[in-house]
Amino acid sequence: MNGFHHYNNNGSLTYDANKGVSWINYDQWGNPIRVQFTDHSITEHVYAADGRNKGPHPNPLPRRGNRIFCHH
Repeated sequence: MNGFHHYNNNGSLTYDANKGVSWINYDQWGNPIRVQFTDHSITEHVYAADGRNKGPHPNPLPRRGNRIFCHH
């Protein structure tokens, strides 16, 4: 980690100090599913079966099921 940005082994951004992003979780297809910010707010994204981003989840509470959340 260089202090400003951090990337996972797939080359996907997981941390961006300049934008206030403290953690980004991705699904198995590389889609960002959960973005946590330094102010502790969280945005979750929902995807259609064909991969289209349906936008932020209307109820951004942690969910179980087919989602995998990584913790740092």
